[in-house]
Amino acid sequence: MVALSDRPLAGNCLPVDGLAAAPHFERAVGAHAQDAVFADHQRAHRPDNADSHYSRNAFVGVTVPTDSPGYLQGWQTWFCNQCVSARQLVTTHTTMIKDPSHTIMSLVEDDSDGFNYNNQGWVIDIRPPAGTPPPPGTPNPAGWSSTGGWEGWIDWPAFWDPSNITYSNVDGSTEAYSLQKPGLVAMIQGPPGAGAGHRFPQPADDLSQGRWRRDWMHFRDRLFPGVLPPMLPQYQP
Repeated sequence: MVALSDRPLAGNCLPVDGLAAAPHFERAVGAHAQDAVFADHQRAHRPDNADSHYSRNAFVGVTVPTDSPGYLQGWQTWFCNQCVSARQLVTTHTTMIKDPSHTIMSLVEDDSDGFNYNNQGWVIDIRPPAGTPPPPGTPNPAGWSSTGGWEGWIDWPAFWDPSNITYSNVDGSTEAYSLQKPGLVAMIQGPPGAGAGHRFPQPADDLSQGRWRRDWMHFRDRLFPGVLPPMLPQYQP
């Protein structure tokens, strides 16, 4: 872990392709830890042995999510309902990150939209899908879940090794996650041409157990904890 300072974070609308990142890519914190994540994926996980691709968290190093006003406008009602102001979404310096040890900095991604690089920051729809019960402490329980238009997995992490999806946090630490939902990879990526692709509104894992989507929730609660009200109580600020 490294000490945080009030250093600038670059915007995330940059093509970040493996270790060959643009020279102005600002690794303000956790450079050694991020290198470990990059090297781990470069060694083993991509089956075609091509360069691995990495993305910056769309909530880090920006003035609005993924530096795109469309996300701020599209989610404005939910932000207002949950008392999240536009000023709180500005993260151009490391000290603006409320919970750096639980905020994703970068993660592996395999964008299949025709580009040979990841052309924007990594983002999923942070609004809880319809019917999701609000956790204790939610600022506005009545306005907690999305009433329509939930886009779920706008992006998704690379699925080269679903049991070992690694990412770095803003404080320089790293984590690994194993997908919990059987068949999620096939739902999104399919066999070629059959997956849902971007903006996949994933159904609940098991409706008999509730309207939970454990994998989406794992990444959602690590995009901007301390500002975005969490899905799970342990991430309450």
